[in-house]
Amino acid sequence: MTGTTSKPALHRAVTANRTGRSRRRPQVPADVYRCDDHYVVLCDLPGLDTSTLDVCVQGATISIRAERSAPPLHGATCVTGERPVGLIERHIDLDQPAASTGVTATYTDGVLTLTIPIAASQPRHLHDGRWPAHVLHAVA
Repeated sequence: MTGTTSKPALHRAVTANRTGRSRRRPQVPADVYRCDDHYVVLCDLPGLDTSTLDVCVQGATISIRAERSAPPLHGATCVTGERPVGLIERHIDLDQPAASTGVTATYTDGVLTLTIPIAASQPRHLHDGRWPAHVLHAVA
């Protein structure tokens, strides 16, 4: 095939489905919105047991982990297995670090919604070397 490009290996773990065949774990769809002082992150994660959901926001990285169990279909053989089963994981990099407090999460109708405050930037002060420091100007 000409003109094809390979995708990065990130989020492409290979797992075995219930028939023993290998399949690629699809990436969790996510939308990230930046507002004035916070981010809103929406992730499609239908069918989760919320007790397995773990969200970690550290610096400018969001890590989402959860488990999805196979449906209890006794005696059934999987013909097409596109929905991820087992560990589901997604890492999202933000363009600004998150605040260390104030993150909220809701899970409604299979959508995880995170509201993440952006960390306040610390201004750097430049001075002319006299003591006490005479501030020439602040650089944000």
